[in-house]
Amino acid sequence: MKNLFLIFLFSLLFTNYIFSQSREVQAGNIYKSVKIRFNNGELKKAKNFIYLNDSTISFINSESNVQTNIESSKINYISVINGDYAGEYALYGGLIGLTSTLYAWADTSQRYGYVPFDVLAPVMLGFTVGCGAIGALIGVCNPKYKRLYLPTKTNSLNYYLTPNINSQFCGLSLVCQLK
Repeated sequence: MKNLFLIFLFSLLFTNYIFSQSREVQAGNIYKSVKIRFNNGELKKAKNFIYLNDSTISFINSESNVQTNIESSKINYISVINGDYAGEYALYGGLIGLTSTLYAWADTSQRYGYVPFDVLAPVMLGFTVGCGAIGALIGVCNPKYKRLYLPTKTNSLNYYLTPNINSQFCGLSLVCQLK
């Protein structure tokens, strides 16, 4: 049992590291609005980003509206809009509203004597829903980006973890492949 726990723990620790760059730009797909991070650290907003082939990328610069073709080796990664933070911020806002009303209930009960929960329940509900709605509005204004990497070259090294369970021992194997 202890060995299985260690395998599970190491799997959790290394999974994020190993699969951190597993999302790749698909050749031929048109990405409507992206942020391009170049190898020199420069960040540009672009429209109609297309990964044409192994060496060429085409996009329209958002600032100048000029079609640009560049080498793919000059790009580190792109960021594509992948939704927004409305749900997460609504949850945070609701938790803040609920926590603040619970604190206010405890404080008024301490100062003025016990206040029944029935009296404050509508206030708690109102603050929780209201703060959640404000959080959702803030979250809608903040886009969520998904980072995409260019496909790896043919001489890259791929590695992954696999469980190695035998009748006598349990282990974790690191498999490396040179493509």
